[in-house]
Amino acid sequence: MQYKDGIDEATGNVVYKQYKANGEDENGEPIEAKGQVALINFNGANNIEQSSNRITVNGITMDLKSKGEFTVNVGTDVDGVYEKIKEFIDDYNELVEETNKLLGEEQFRSYKPLTAEQKKSMDKEDIKLWEEKLSLVYFVLMILYLELC
Repeated sequence: MQYKDGIDEATGNVVYKQYKANGEDENGEPIEAKGQVALINFNGANNIEQSSNRITVNGITMDLKSKGEFTVNVGTDVDGVYEKIKEFIDDYNELVEETNKLLGEEQFRSYKPLTAEQKKSMDKEDIKLWEEKLSLVYFVLMILYLELC
């Protein structure tokens, strides 16, 4: 990788230099820096070896940028927990209210399965409508049952 260093006064050309990620010795020769395996002591877990700068200990992921000590504070978000519980209770109460409302409806309550004798006295279209309404009643009851389980 190169960067612009200036302009050569004699030729007027742009002069570029090479980035050296590992540095140079006194003679300008590149020095190769090699990484080392890190030894980490964290909250009683001692001598954890890690070959990369990203470590995870006890579910906490850290990106190590330099040598030294640091403090990690982990706490409970009490307000967040309270809000989640409150949201659950509100949703539950809404479900109970809706269930009670649906169970209290009188619509189609009188629809019971037709007997063979009743079917004989009705035309096919009336039988079809009756059975569709009956299916809707059973469907609503099934949904309510599944939501409560």
